[in-house]
Amino acid sequence: MHSIRVLGTAAISLLAVLAISAPTSAAHDLRGTHGGNAYGIWANAASGSIATELGRSAFQPCPCKGTDGEVRGISAENVTSGNTARTNRINSTAKADKTATSAYTMMASKADTTSLLNGRITANFIKAVARTDATTSRMHSTAKDSQFGGLQVLGRPVNNVLPNTTIPIPGFGHVLLREVDRSGDGVHRSIVRVNMIHLFITQANTMHVPVGTEIVVGHAKSAYRSAPYKTLFNGYAFATSGTTDSSQANNHSGRSAAIYLGCTGTDGVTVSNDINQSSAVQGLRSGTGFTSVLGGVNGSIARAVTKSTVSDVSMLGGRIKADEVRGVARTTWDRSTNRGTNDFSGSQLVGLRVNGVPIDRNVAPNTRVNLPGIGYVLLNHRTTSSTADSTRTAITMIEVHVTATNDLHLPVGSTFLVGVAHSGVTSN
Repeated sequence: MHSIRVLGTAAISLLAVLAISAPTSAAHDLRGTHGGNAYGIWANAASGSIATELGRSAFQPCPCKGTDGEVRGISAENVTSGNTARTNRINSTAKADKTATSAYTMMASKADTTSLLNGRITANFIKAVARTDATTSRMHSTAKDSQFGGLQVLGRPVNNVLPNTTIPIPGFGHVLLREVDRSGDGVHRSIVRVNMIHLFITQANTMHVPVGTEIVVGHAKSAYRSAPYKTLFNGYAFATSGTTDSSQANNHSGRSAAIYLGCTGTDGVTVSNDINQSSAVQGLRSGTGFTSVLGGVNGSIARAVTKSTVSDVSMLGGRIKADEVRGVARTTWDRSTNRGTNDFSGSQLVGLRVNGVPIDRNVAPNTRVNLPGIGYVLLNHRTTSSTADSTRTAITMIEVHVTATNDLHLPVGSTFLVGVAHSGVTSN
């Protein structure tokens, strides 16, 4: 199992393996491409700081080439936005493989001890499972293994939840339970998506949750496509995040305005996300955040572009301020020459001041500035990597590392990021 540490939550943990039997890889695999993702909890941009606090917690994508039958997973603990939404622990997993005659993709997310709207909706556990199976002649997707444990709405137990069940929440809006959506023709493509809880706030309310807010708990999506892709994309962008190695902090700093570039790209179309008040956490505050991803092929050139723009940044009690932060990661691959390029043009820090000292908007890559009594900050932090058939580009415009006990009471080991963009292209 490949396990990843979540760096946007308070307590960080490793995933316990979900044991699921499945076929093993063969020398000549079934033609096609896997797809899908899973996450534990999410809120839309309309929810403001709620979206920042929840992020898209424990987000786990499925690689286009599958996982060779191994479970890949990510977990998070103590994910919370006050009394609006909280869950004690989330596990999200991906498992996918194929033989010469069959293939499967299975995505799952489990949330333990969840509460929404100050206890109006609660559950002991929520498990979202999306599975797609394919053979040489047909495909089928299902969410039938998804389930609730101890679900209550407005203090009443809810058992045997049918797909797409709607329950009104007086004074707030309504909740859609076990939301299931399927697509594809069952021969060339098959997709299923399940949201176990999808809360819609449509009325002004006593908890002051913004009208237009949507919160999802327990998401899983699986897919299979018969036609393989010659080029695979990857990447993501987010406005702000905070991480810690301390067990004392809560998850008040998820990835804000997060957006992900799937391995099939976007057909050359820009897809974006945005948020107001990108962060509302001690140590990091900002105004609007705008992110976008693009992936596509034009002639022999495959291109992946991710961008993150954040305004009105204030960090560490004003020790770091910026009018605008913009990170751009641009990756291209020339399929006629099998060569890749990396480009950061457009990245800049406007009106940046560190310790009260102005810094040029085009500060040199990987500039380190000490922060007395705190630690240090890396500015315009760039990395690239390449192999014989792929290349990747990554940038973090502001990267703060807390290494000393400080008067802000930020745990040593904390890291704050602003203006993050990663992109990559692989020739298949």
